[in-house]
Amino acid sequence: MLVHSTFEEAAFAATESDEAARRAGKVDAIALPTGALAGQVLGTYTLTEALSDAVAATHYSARGATALMIGHGPDLAAVLPLTRLGFSQVGFVADHLPAAERLSREVPAGTATYALSRRDSALQTLAERADLIVVAGGSVPPVSCSHITRCWI
Repeated sequence: MLVHSTFEEAAFAATESDEAARRAGKVDAIALPTGALAGQVLGTYTLTEALSDAVAATHYSARGATALMIGHGPDLAAVLPLTRLGFSQVGFVADHLPAAERLSREVPAGTATYALSRRDSALQTLAERADLIVVAGGSVPPVSCSHITRCWI
């Protein structure tokens, strides 16, 4: 079962959550097993995997590209696996700078990172220079996407 975003935190509290759900602090899908596991309600958070699959399905070449990840704390954490695709530089934009800074320390070695708050005046310029923008929560600053290979929202 898919869980509406307004119920993700309640579903987390009501299920036996896997590691992906525990990292996100919420559940967006629930499995109701049969057989020996019947009666156990299993929760997971599939957005992370879905984002990676969506990028892979487009055959987008992330190697050497720059990415800008925009979201709220938990939403932004869901895009961390995308940083393993080979980007040369990844920026994290969160509501508050400390949240973006925490995530920027969790990318693979060799990837340049930067962190911004949504109110940072440099955000628009950095968004216009990014090869890929992933919006996991909130909105993208007003930019021209004509030069950006993909705009994911």
